[in-house]
Amino acid sequence: MTGKYLPLKFIFVALLVALCLGSIFYMNGLVYGPDIAGGNSMTFRVESETENPHLIEQVIAILKKRVDPQGLSSIEWRPLKNNCFEVRMPAARKKSREFSKAYFDAREKLLSHNITRANIRNLRGLTQQQRHAQLSKLLTNSGGTVDEKQIDRIETLLKDAAALDAKEKALVALNASFAKDTRTASKVIAEQQKQQQAAKDAISIAHGKYLASWKNVLAGNINVNSFDAILRGYNIAIQQGNNTDKDNAFIDYDSRLDEFCRQHTVWKNGIMDVAGLYRKWSDVRRPLEDPSDLKKMIQQAGILEFRIAPQPRTNQEDVTNTLPKDEIKAYQQLLEDEGPKALQGQGKDYAWYPVHNEDSIEFLISWDYHGQTYVLLSNKAGQKLLRPGPGQPKWALTNASVGSDQFGAAAVNFKLDSAGASQFAMLTKNNLKRPMAILLDDEMYSAPNIQSMISGSGQITGRFTYEEVKKLAQTLAAGSLRGKIDPNPISETAFSAALGEINIEKGKKAAAIGLIAVAVFMLIYYLLCGAIANFALLLNIILIIGAMSIFRAVLTLPGIAGIILTIGIAVDANVLIFERLREEQAAGFGVKQALKNAYERAFSAIIDANITTLLICLFLFFVFGQIGMQEVRGFAITLGLGVVFSMFTALVVTRWVFEALLDMKIIRKPLHMQRWIPKINVRWISKRYFFWFISLILIVVGIASLAWQGKNILGIEFSSGTQATMKFQSDALIDGKLPNDDIV
Repeated sequence: MTGKYLPLKFIFVALLVALCLGSIFYMNGLVYGPDIAGGNSMTFRVESETENPHLIEQVIAILKKRVDPQGLSSIEWRPLKNNCFEVRMPAARKKSREFSKAYFDAREKLLSHNITRANIRNLRGLTQQQRHAQLSKLLTNSGGTVDEKQIDRIETLLKDAAALDAKEKALVALNASFAKDTRTASKVIAEQQKQQQAAKDAISIAHGKYLASWKNVLAGNINVNSFDAILRGYNIAIQQGNNTDKDNAFIDYDSRLDEFCRQHTVWKNGIMDVAGLYRKWSDVRRPLEDPSDLKKMIQQAGILEFRIAPQPRTNQEDVTNTLPKDEIKAYQQLLEDEGPKALQGQGKDYAWYPVHNEDSIEFLISWDYHGQTYVLLSNKAGQKLLRPGPGQPKWALTNASVGSDQFGAAAVNFKLDSAGASQFAMLTKNNLKRPMAILLDDEMYSAPNIQSMISGSGQITGRFTYEEVKKLAQTLAAGSLRGKIDPNPISETAFSAALGEINIEKGKKAAAIGLIAVAVFMLIYYLLCGAIANFALLLNIILIIGAMSIFRAVLTLPGIAGIILTIGIAVDANVLIFERLREEQAAGFGVKQALKNAYERAFSAIIDANITTLLICLFLFFVFGQIGMQEVRGFAITLGLGVVFSMFTALVVTRWVFEALLDMKIIRKPLHMQRWIPKINVRWISKRYFFWFISLILIVVGIASLAWQGKNILGIEFSSGTQATMKFQSDALIDGKLPNDDIV
């Protein structure tokens, strides 16, 4: 038993330990499940045009693939009655929650200075002095500086609104006077019509000035979408792997933020404060740890569509896919008057759709409405490829994956089936040199120009972070939902971590007691060998927790039980090796040869026992995890990792330690171990029939017990039940401790 390359081997172990400890304490940390750290519970209703008894199960299956495809986030899904389902997610870490609250509070305070239609309505009945007082209060920053330019824009808007009102009232009065006029001469009627048309033209001009004034006021507001797009640029920067790309992304982020501050000089300090808090939050937050992240993914229907985008007309000859100014203004007016949803359902040639990223709207017809940018897209036959409806040719998405565009930025690659490829080819062939908008759930993500006919594949590009692209790909790959989910949860509850804190303390105490008891026994009974086994046991636990941190697996209470069970399993392999070592030394072999024989001859028994346990863990993870039993999956994760690492530490690391001690001459003589139980010779094989009989009786009794209890033995995971939510009084105690105010 000679140690080769031992320094490199121990360096490898040291690097593993450093990686695990670094991830636990400095990088990812350890995420606790909702049964330990509390979390958020939301109940959603699914609407469907057809009767489907398996609707909720189908929706949950798609959402699980979309939201948590690896099944490591400990998100729990429960079907409920009346086409509803409940989803529970773990709470974010304390530091992330603190930074998130600080960011959103500062953001809300900054955006509270934006002017809304309600503000304008309240100002219209006031005197100029009263208006100025209210506007000064609303438009003063924390440093006491007033946004005088915005006040001037608002005053202009109010004047234009008053002028528009006056002209509309004049038309009403004119029509009333003509109604009383009983003269029917053609000249009189012609004159009346001329005056009415002049009044209407005056109203049209006044309305145009009013809309222009509104646009100026909106330009003075903090544009939410533009600001959010700039902030997302920070995420793009920190997720770049290449240093050059990272530097360029940070330069782009800084320049865009500086330009935004120059556009809003009065609010520069507030903008920079919000941006700074967003950076702090981004540095510590994980994907899918905020309820808003989960809501967005749940509310997406996963519907991919394509529409040709018209452009402003620049000359009289190009009329195939362009719109004149007066028609564009008409559509802008419809957006202002009726909103985008109403216009989408009217069957007109064009309709407005929201933009995910404003960088993708250059050269397109766009308009700001209530702080959201919209683009005008075609609704004409031959200029769209939509989700197939009843009686329409079916097509589907066959694959969606994370990729990169021609500049190396993250993008989504997608492929269509043969029917979709045929229709996509026809769409692109008939609309060459035109921008084609790519929409996901009625939101435009990009609008590339069609350079040539495209058949079975395409790409969604934009200023996306890797996480955004990953989520988009997951949404598309998981498929479209079988029904429409109401975007507003029926109920939403945050449950406290008070119970979890008690449970985790008890879990830690149980793990510590078990670890100490096993370590003391091993040390006393096996002496030096026991000390080496204890080192392997400690290393095993570090590797388990470190692996969970690296892969961002969530630790649950059953997971803690798995770690405690691993403590016993981990020393089992060492016990087999040490007992075999005792026999080899008793047979007269020297310590070096005895150690070699012990490891080689105990290997098969250790592998057999651990492989069967590992197979059970894989079965629990993939089968029970797929049906929503996250508690079982959490147990399977920790126990499975424990089995893998216990084999590594018991069969490999401890052997390296013995080799090092032999090479350093620390071990020269046979290793001593205690023997508290005398050697007993029992011919177990000869008694096999007796044990077969006992086993058969136990099996029959167990089956009979299951048959007798029937469905009564099933818990709520396998059968229906009733859920009640209660709020404790302020003096309610849990193990002598006061719960948090929000515990339910």
